[in-house]
Amino acid sequence: MIPPLYPFTMYNFFGKYSKNFFYFRQARESLYFLLELIPADVVLIPSYTCPSVLNVLKKLYIDYDFIDLDWNLDLNLKDLNNMIDKYQNKKIALLATSLFNAPVRNYKRLYPNLVIIEDLSQSLPKYRQNSDFAIYSFGKGKLISTYGGGILEGCLERRVYDALPSEKSFVSDYISAILQKHLLKYGWRFLSYFYHHRQQYHFEQKIEPTKICNKKKNWITNSILNYNSKYRRKISNIYLEAIPKDLLFDLTSGRDYMRMPVKKRIDSREVSYMQNYKIVYEEALKKRGKKLEVAECLVNDCSFLPIHELVKEKDIQRFINLLKNN
Repeated sequence: MIPPLYPFTMYNFFGKYSKNFFYFRQARESLYFLLELIPADVVLIPSYTCPSVLNVLKKLYIDYDFIDLDWNLDLNLKDLNNMIDKYQNKKIALLATSLFNAPVRNYKRLYPNLVIIEDLSQSLPKYRQNSDFAIYSFGKGKLISTYGGGILEGCLERRVYDALPSEKSFVSDYISAILQKHLLKYGWRFLSYFYHHRQQYHFEQKIEPTKICNKKKNWITNSILNYNSKYRRKISNIYLEAIPKDLLFDLTSGRDYMRMPVKKRIDSREVSYMQNYKIVYEEALKKRGKKLEVAECLVNDCSFLPIHELVKEKDIQRFINLLKNN
């Protein structure tokens, strides 16, 4: 039995961190720090995204609204344009989100007057478009895991960042990341009984932007430089070829996806269902007052197949059989 997620974890923390990045304990702290500094009256976000985004906006009392998606998992341009018209008299920030490392458009070219923030928490720096800012995450279930860690990329005054409190050690995260790697690889059959389908998100989580120590910065940067996407890309391509087309989203081949979304629920402790994301969609339903087709499909009708180095062709065949026979 394989786990739904198995991120790349690097043991080597010797390297040199990038001075172009602002490093935080969590990606949500990166977003919180950014939104405190930029002039934005309203933030437009996808109707299907991580609830930590919603948490940040609520904590800052920033107005927000939701955009539906297309079947390629990027924002629906017609819906986006309608919402831009709605808020035309306000300063708009757009949170363009790469779901599962799916491509996002160059929104800065399309909307030069908007503040464009790319949420690449499920992606990597190499995929950044011409945005004003970008956010990356290195949490427990991302493409690269350092058991927490976030990056903000973009031009801001460094003195504000330098004045933040700093976490002095990374030892507990380092040990936790190594333990996670081995437990997922060798103990998922047992662990899955306790953790699978039981994810919960608590909005009372405190957000206090905090810097990380230089060793963890080096660890994250070294991980980015040494991450090899070839195997994930191979598994992604096999899925896109083998899965019946009517169950697939409109995703391009040749990309290392974090998970493979399919338009069918299958019962397996080896796949995930992104239950926490339903929190955001329920909020979007209230705000928009109508169903948002693609987001609703992702919330209610989809399974997310694993893509990582433990996935073998026999596992893919097992998932295909489940998709065909359920």
